[in-house]
Amino acid sequence: PLTGCFNRRAFFSKFEEAFKLAVENESELGCIMLDIDHFKAVNDNYGHQKGDEVLKSISAVLTTTVRGDDAVGRYGGEEFCIFLQNTSNEKTVGLAERLRKDIEENAYPSLRVTSSFGVSSINGGAISPNELIAQADEMLYLSKEHGRNCVSSWASREQLIKIIEQRAEQVKADAEVRGEVHVISGENARDQLIEKIKRSVLDAALVADEEVHTGAVLLLGLDRFG
Repeated sequence: PLTGCFNRRAFFSKFEEAFKLAVENESELGCIMLDIDHFKAVNDNYGHQKGDEVLKSISAVLTTTVRGDDAVGRYGGEEFCIFLQNTSNEKTVGLAERLRKDIEENAYPSLRVTSSFGVSSINGGAISPNELIAQADEMLYLSKEHGRNCVSSWASREQLIKIIEQRAEQVKADAEVRGEVHVISGENARDQLIEKIKRSVLDAALVADEEVHTGAVLLLGLDRFG
């Protein structure tokens, strides 16, 4: 009643139907999760009435932007979820970015309000409505961790691997041109790297009496990769 959106239960029922239809027709389906930034501070500093007004203004931006076959749900508290039928990931990201700007510029003129967004697509590998929402929600929290008021989009593991491999090849090519860095990649990269570290340690030990050698190993991992 407050926002004019579907409640969580009604929204998910609609979303399940849309997901099933997308699978049957092999069509695209986009999902957006968004969260009002620092909403607790709005309630604490201006009161819950002002908070309710902000919720209604955000809802108005969302519901007037989506098409008739799409749906907006208040997923909980200050969090909303949207599904977009027959919409590619690229277009879903574009809509999320437009919504982000519209909320920042027009949602509540007397108070600066921003939102963080997470986007996912059925083409990203989700096999259920729950997984598609979870992917968007994961990207939402990534946006919140990276400063808020931004849009983050899910990429499937295969897409990430392809991006990383392409980047590794570029870095390797650049390093070979400069002659500065050796980039090891491929199936046996881990074993090759260990052998290279061993050789470096042995080389340093052989000349330890002549000069001081220092070195370090940096290990990093990609969050939420697998």
